[in-house]
Parts: sequence; C-alpha cells; structure tokens
Amino acid sequence: MRAYFIGSVNAKSAEEVISAIAERAGDVTQYIPDGETGDRKDWFEWQVQVLARAPQLEGIGEQTLLQDYVTFARFRMRDGVTADDLQLGPLGYADAATASYQIFRRLKGEGRIRSQVRFLVSLPTAVAVTFGYLEEGQTAFEKGYERHLLAEIGAMTKNIPVSELAIQWDVAVEMGMLEGVFPTYIGGDLLSEVCERLGRLGDAVPPDVALGYHLCYGNRGNEHFREPDDTGTLVQVANGLTARCHRSIEWIHMPVPIERDDDAYFEPLRGLALQSSTELVLGLLHKEDGLAGAARRMAAARRAVGDFAVAAECGLGREPADAIDGLLDLHAEACRELGLG
Repeated sequence: MRAYFIGSVNAKSAEEVISAIAERAGDVTQYIPDGETGDRKDWFEWQVQVLARAPQLEGIGEQTLLQDYVTFARFRMRDGVTADDLQLGPLGYADAATASYQIFRRLKGEGRIRSQVRFLVSLPTAVAVTFGYLEEGQTAFEKGYERHLLAEIGAMTKNIPVSELAIQWDVAVEMGMLEGVFPTYIGGDLLSEVCERLGRLGDAVPPDVALGYHLCYGNRGNEHFREPDDTGTLVQVANGLTARCHRSIEWIHMPVPIERDDDAYFEPLRGLALQSSTELVLGLLHKEDGLAGAARRMAAARRAVGDFAVAAECGLGREPADAIDGLLDLHAEACRELGLG
C-alpha cells in the first residue's frame, strides 16, 4: 500500500474513477479520489460560477496570466466590503464529495474496496482561488474564501464518516510565488507566510480525518509553470508547514520531473524534518518511460532519503483518456515490482 493518487483523473464519472482505481490498484493504496470529473475537471476554475453570483464582488473582465499559461475571469471586492461581509453560499465541494462518497460506500459494501481505504477529497487553498480570480481586495477575499472552504469540510464530515475521509490541500500557486514565477499579494516573509497558512489549513481538518498536502508545479498542457531546479524549495515548504501544523500529517507529495534521475535533484531531501507519522510521496511515475524510468528515479531518490511512497507527478485529469488505465496499472506495478510495501 505505497501508491497515492493525487486527485484528478480524466474519466467520465466518479463511479468510473473509483471503480477503476479499486480494480487496478486498490491493493496498493490507502486513499481513492473521485477524479474531480465534470465541472471540476480544471481544478478550481469551476469556482467562477460561485464568485459570479456573489453580490460583494464585481466582475472586471478576463486576464491572461503567466505569458499565456492560463486565462481567468477577474473580480474585485466592492468598495467597503470586508472579509466578514463576503457571502458566497455553498462552494460545491461538500455536495460533490457527498455524492461521490455514496458511490465509494456502495462499492466498499460490495467488497470491491478494502475496508481500511479512505475516500480522498482534494481542495485548493484560498491563496490559489484568490490569485486566480481577484484583481483587487485580495487579502480580504482570501480570508473570506478560506472561511467558506473550512465550512465545506465541516459539511463533509456531517455526511461522510471521519474514519473514511481524507483531505488533501493542493499547493500549486504558493509554489509558483515562492519560485518567483507568480506575482504575489502576500506581504512579509513569503515562505513564512505561506507555511503559516498551510499549517492553519491543516489544523482546521478534524483530527480523525487523514490529512495530506500535494506540493505542485502545475501541469496545464502537461507542462510545469517552471521546472524545479531540485527539491530544495519543496523541502523548505514541507518543513515549514510541518512545524506550523499541530495535528498529524499523513503524507506530503512532491513532484519529480521525468528527466530527473540525478543525485542533485534529490539531495535536499536529506534535510527533510517531517513528523514520524508523515509519509513522503514522490511523484516519479511517468507514462512515457513507465516502470524502467520509475526505477531509475527511485534509485536516485533512495540515495538521499531512505523511504517513500510513489505517485504520478500531478493529477491525471489532463492525461489522455486512453492512457489512464496504463497509468493506474503503473502505480500498482511500481509497488509490486520495485520494492515498495
């Protein structure tokens, strides 16, 4: 049980995703997501529907960010609106999770999912949604949106047993800010501010719900917004959020680009200071070179850090649909054939 699935999967429905993971890799994973299918297929971009309904926000057109990397609708807080004034209504994450969990529960009841496996829900941070959509009033909006996000988690726990739930915070925009690629509205020491926010989000997850973080360099068009030089910034963030999170963290995921099977990329991992309960997950599985490439990257990683689990570099939501079964199989094969377990 040493494989992780990041969250998104390019498939038609939650049932298709949950069934496929359970069938192809259900014996090597502890967490199964619903794939973020339908309206949720492009990470948090479906939240534009929520923001467009909010009377405290004013739409001001669209803007292309990061040299054509992505285009977002843009909003600003209306004059005089505070974080406490922001009323967005349900964001939709709890409703989606509740519906997908019913499928998960049915399949578990049929014996197709092992009893100890949890249902995984991945969430964007408030920083990500703020960066994507807010042109003015970012600080107030972030605080108000975070309040709504945490309410979504509360709603989930009313409908999903905490013993069967896992929450993952997707940390991509913050990595872009730290790498100097994304402009930031966050004042003060950026690393400290980012880690404080991530620790606060972790502490807001109920203690009996499993908690993880996906540290991400993006995969729009299957390309990073920047190729990481090494794992140095990832380690800084992992150590910083660990120091600020007062509850257990079950996993932290870090990407490994396909060409990085060199010692230099993994060397900073020697400085990791994670909780004893936290599993390091390295996203070193790539469809282009399969098991052989994974073995090379694993060998290099093992020279820096003794133990880790494996995953894809990012979610599978933007992979070709006809590649999904092979990628799910690759997760299982890596666990069974490359000494994980």
